[in-house]
Amino acid sequence: MSDYLFMLESHLNAEQIRVSSEVQACAAESNLSLFLTGGAMRDMLAGFPIRDLNFTVEGSGIKLAKALAAKHGAEVLSMDETRKSAVLQFPGGVRAQVAMARQDKYSKPGARPSVRRPGVRPAAAPAGGTRSACRTGRGRWRRHAAGTAAHPRAP
Repeated sequence: MSDYLFMLESHLNAEQIRVSSEVQACAAESNLSLFLTGGAMRDMLAGFPIRDLNFTVEGSGIKLAKALAAKHGAEVLSMDETRKSAVLQFPGGVRAQVAMARQDKYSKPGARPSVRRPGVRPAAAPAGGTRSACRTGRGRWRRHAAGTAAHPRAP
């Protein structure tokens, strides 16, 4: 487990670590479960530098993004009301996406999706791929039973 945590911490630069801490603190203040997901996890596991951060919350990503913008001076670059997600640019040049955990269903190709909120565990379940999420929070990260990393107080 310590190798996994070392790998995570060693792939983030100083600005990304700062932004990650700010997002974790803001999510904790809002009582939201926060997960590091997407390309950051893929790049870390593959050994590549992490270019941007993708966070998923069990709640509104837009509310968290607005709180981050107000508290930490991040600029909101875009918002998607349907998917409850926002893209932020933090001071120092770090770009992050904050999105609601969701499940998209399409009635036909090219149609608008119907979006529902199942939470991260079902949304991150493998669908022809591997699960790629790290639960974050205050304190140290730890490996979660499903192969993800979790906060010490995580279920």
